[in-house]
Amino acid sequence: MDIAYHYFALDPRPSEEALTLAQALPIVRRTFERVEENESEATDNANRRHRVLVACNAPREVLALYENPCVTRVRASTSESEGYFIEFDLWDKQGIMVYPHPDENRLDLCEALSQRLAEALNYTLAVEEYD
Repeated sequence: MDIAYHYFALDPRPSEEALTLAQALPIVRRTFERVEENESEATDNANRRHRVLVACNAPREVLALYENPCVTRVRASTSESEGYFIEFDLWDKQGIMVYPHPDENRLDLCEALSQRLAEALNYTLAVEEYD
């Protein structure tokens, strides 16, 4: 049985550049009632990915994405999101992959949170599926 999972891809509009972390974080804080930030968790994850990519002889341009990471893990929600929240790693000048939590039973709530984030950052939103 194939199980598909979803995430929300947020990207700058074609004519725009991605925001810096310093620009994006205050917008996220103003956009949601509940915001948890964890820089060390995101940085540890990026460093772990870098080590794996080095061991796999990944191309230099891929390795460069994870060197000296400037990233913060964010969990965001509102009082109307019924315990559901979105989680994403906010990188300096990068698009964002947003994941629904704690599960996908109310994907609609997480999509609404992701849409709210996209509008606040002036990014586009696409719903993506993976297995």
